[in-house]
Amino acid sequence: MMNPASASFRHRERGGITIMVVLMLLVLLTIAAVSMSKNAVREVIIAGTSRQGAEVRSLADSGLEWSLYWMEPADPAGNRPAAAGLAQTYRDRVAEISGNPSLAGRLQPVGGDLSLGTDRTAQLQLMYMGTVDPGATSSNPQASPGQVSITDLACWSIRAEGRLAYPDGPTFLHRREVWLTALPVGAMGTR
Repeated sequence: MMNPASASFRHRERGGITIMVVLMLLVLLTIAAVSMSKNAVREVIIAGTSRQGAEVRSLADSGLEWSLYWMEPADPAGNRPAAAGLAQTYRDRVAEISGNPSLAGRLQPVGGDLSLGTDRTAQLQLMYMGTVDPGATSSNPQASPGQVSITDLACWSIRAEGRLAYPDGPTFLHRREVWLTALPVGAMGTR
């Protein structure tokens, strides 16, 4: 038969084990909560960086799109507006680069950034690479009367660098480049 003193001792002992198990579970849950909060903060940082990267890629793409738009001649029917501001600077720079053989084959700044705010810009650069080699592009270099021959097409490299700069933070850069053939500068108005 069990005496009442030892039964009371065992009952108190069971309560101590319960407290130890509860404390261990509390420590494990605290560690899990801290780990999950660190992971959540990391995910927020990754999402912000991804958004900023997408924005700077968009800036570089905008620079290329505007460059391609400005490279085209004005439409005599009035469907395209005449060049003004940075577009005119761009077209003047195209004429200067293509008219000076010493500038061919070297990347040249346009001379003005496409600014989309104080911290968002797209810097444009051009490289004139000469004219298309007719032997490499066509077996029939003869052009139809009144049309520009493919032998008259000028090769260009257009590079746009999107820049997103935060005042007290990092600067994000993204470069995009496109190679294209276009009408020579003298033929731009004759299309």
